[in-house]
Amino acid sequence: MAFGNWGGKVYKNNKPLPNHCDQIPSQLINLQQYQRIGHSQNLSVPNILNNAYHAVIGDSLQVLVLLYKYFIVAIYANGKPLYEKGDYLLDHKITKTKSIIQAEDITFFITENRNKNKIEVSFKDPEGNQWIGISGMGIGEGFEKWD
Repeated sequence: MAFGNWGGKVYKNNKPLPNHCDQIPSQLINLQQYQRIGHSQNLSVPNILNNAYHAVIGDSLQVLVLLYKYFIVAIYANGKPLYEKGDYLLDHKITKTKSIIQAEDITFFITENRNKNKIEVSFKDPEGNQWIGISGMGIGEGFEKWD
């Protein structure tokens, strides 16, 4: 169920993954122990992974993107944070509605539509799985059918 008017959708190889929506990453990817894998100015890694997000894209810290409303909260690539809320790295790279961010062997494609309060992120993980996540106003369970 979406939070209020906000929600998300996640697909892996074009298969809908409703269990990746309105989810807490640490429970979804079954993290038994936390390791400090990066620095954040405002939030520690465990706090980020213990919050619920509209879309949790990925199934491990090797490649993971967390979306809330129409914002990216965190991107993990190769087990390390590329971006965490509070860092300004990503904010400077996303200057238009479509952006591409390269992290070694992973390319993240980001499409923002602030007029429609929506963001979409896609990438291919190291195993070759294609991931797509969408988060925003009026998206997800209770608003749209999974297609």
